[in-house]
Amino acid sequence: MNAGQILLLSTSLLTLLWWGQLLVRQRALIAATGPASWTLGFLLPLPFFAIPLSLARLGLLADFAKWPPPFFLFVLFMFALAFAVARAPIVRAFANEIGVAGLVLFQSFRFLPEAAIAAGVRQGIAPAQLGAGGYNFDVLVACVALLLGVMMKRHPERFTPPRWALGFQLFGAASLVNILVIAITSFPTPLQLFAASQSNEWVAFEPYVLLPGFMVSVAIIGHLLLQQQLSKESP
Repeated sequence: MNAGQILLLSTSLLTLLWWGQLLVRQRALIAATGPASWTLGFLLPLPFFAIPLSLARLGLLADFAKWPPPFFLFVLFMFALAFAVARAPIVRAFANEIGVAGLVLFQSFRFLPEAAIAAGVRQGIAPAQLGAGGYNFDVLVACVALLLGVMMKRHPERFTPPRWALGFQLFGAASLVNILVIAITSFPTPLQLFAASQSNEWVAFEPYVLLPGFMVSVAIIGHLLLQQQLSKESP
């Protein structure tokens, strides 16, 4: 599979997973937030598809001659949207349902964007520094999320949530910041640090725009929800 196919499949699977969780936990979520909020929950993934793909199709994100580039403004908007979604009542109620262990385990989805980046590097469209063979260690975050999340669910008495989950939260957030720094300094702007032959312009085009627009936004939402849960459990 190529990078575009992996991204389209991955974002679709994550959306279906969210819809499935809304249905499976329907009674508890409606009790916590009401039927209107629960129904609205089905629409929450759609802006993370529609906005990036629409802007990319119109060619509004690929002009890096301007300062600041439209792509940077787009990313800031998507991240602001992620912060807003993380505060939605239905999303917070869902986080309460799955708890700290579930939120840690959820971050193992980061195997999917890493697979897309690896495919992009092999295709010659993604810069090498953005992959696991470069300066991106996010695949380790996915591994830790999978192992720690399973252990926290199976042995909650041995893996005290605040201590272990806080360590994971710091590790995962640091990895996201690292990826953002690599990405920003790989664009053809005054901030570029990497060679022009290793430019990151591919994510300004569809469907690769789903990488920052959808995948990174979902990772941010997950970390915000985990922080909310950790704050509730802190003495």
